[in-house]
Amino acid sequence: MTTAIQTIGQTTEQLGVTTTNRTGELATSAMAAKAKATVEARYAIAFHPNNRRNFDIFRQSILNACKRPHFAEAARYKKPMGRKKVGSEWVDNFIEGFSIRFAEEAIKAMKNISVESTTVYEDEDKRTVNVSVTDLESNLTYGREISISKTVERSKPKEGQEIISRRLNSVGEQTFLVRATEDEIANKIASAESKIIRNCGLRLIPSDILEEAEEAIENTLASGGSDPRAGIKKLTDAFAGLNVN
Repeated sequence: MTTAIQTIGQTTEQLGVTTTNRTGELATSAMAAKAKATVEARYAIAFHPNNRRNFDIFRQSILNACKRPHFAEAARYKKPMGRKKVGSEWVDNFIEGFSIRFAEEAIKAMKNISVESTTVYEDEDKRTVNVSVTDLESNLTYGREISISKTVERSKPKEGQEIISRRLNSVGEQTFLVRATEDEIANKIASAESKIIRNCGLRLIPSDILEEAEEAIENTLASGGSDPRAGIKKLTDAFAGLNVN
């Protein structure tokens, strides 16, 4: 049998036949071609006359959203950031801004904005993800790479968790650095992605509309506001009760 295989090998070499395993190369080429086709399709759809962005419609859409009480409550965040001295007294210092929920609503209303998240590197200790937000109409992209460690801190590790290190926190209690589960890693990545999408997405929104939106949110929170589409929703619900779409 061995002699027969050697003879066949010699024969193929004499005929100039070369066999090469290109499975990996073909898969990479197919993925690259698919990615290229997807990007080209997105730009083609964005530039179609029926799909172009209308800033007047976008402005009205986001301002209407800011008039809804529940949305207004979640549209901005307020995070404590140390303390500052005002006169002779120390007061809590806060940073404020538009929340990820506002950014998601604005990105959706703007149309033709592509949000992508791609893992570019991964090993046992960390995962590196590239997050980008692209305005398909202006071909403007903002993005950033984030490196997420596959560890979390816990005051009481669960049974069987791998403890990597331990330290004393600010109140003198022992804190453990443990290996994160897949769910915990996913949560860490989602949180980091949301912040980048918010920051990058808001940079694509015209500043004058953001200023109007901020004012509309403040007015809604002060007055209680109302849903601009409440009447339409009530009417459609009534028809739905009669099995009329």
